[in-house]
Amino acid sequence: MIQIEPVTLQEAQFLVDRPIDEINKAIERGEVTTRIELVTTPAQAKRKRVRSAVQRGRATNARGYAPPKTSTQKVRMLGPEGLVYLALGKDLQESLTPMARRRLVEAIQASSATDKVTIGFVQVQLKEARAKLARRYKALRDVHTGIDKRAGTEPMFRGTDVKVYQIAALAEGQGVDETLEDYPGLKRKQVLRALDYARAYPKKGRPYPARSLKRAIGNLAASGVFAVDEDAPPLRPDDFR
Repeated sequence: MIQIEPVTLQEAQFLVDRPIDEINKAIERGEVTTRIELVTTPAQAKRKRVRSAVQRGRATNARGYAPPKTSTQKVRMLGPEGLVYLALGKDLQESLTPMARRRLVEAIQASSATDKVTIGFVQVQLKEARAKLARRYKALRDVHTGIDKRAGTEPMFRGTDVKVYQIAALAEGQGVDETLEDYPGLKRKQVLRALDYARAYPKKGRPYPARSLKRAIGNLAASGVFAVDEDAPPLRPDDFR
């Protein structure tokens, strides 16, 4: 069995397949608890002039990025017991009273190795929720494989200039097979990994288009937008004034 380590609330969304607002409500109600941990991440890299950086021997690549510094921030983390509770699903939790929910959380904490717990006259099966968490946690660990994330830039597939979020948007909008046709240099597992990455770490800011430019133009052509009416009179210079 995979040992599940504490995760951020953002990662918890991916693991339990529930929106962040439901997770926050469970925290506010005291059903699951979080802990604060110090997390060190790359700070925003400062872009320097390529020529001067190379001359001074401080540039790390052809684009002239200086080595990124790190920053430490406080992050709320959610442990495995809370994840198991959330993975049981919203329907079960809403069917229980607030007291029963708290007892369920306590029972999960006290029986980390069992597949079921009993709350009053209700028996709650934990095996499926634990198995689901294990699968999703493995996917979360694997999601960084083959993806480079340089400070100040978007994540890209290693050895390419293809953006992970862009591929995820295409795969979500037009399908995996169509995305592979548009990007024959990628493998299916890379496209699927891009989908998982985007779900685990949603993109901030403006989203990417859900269809490639080539397919968008093809759809317009198929709809007859670019068709020429042979019976129409020829255009005259005055028509453009």
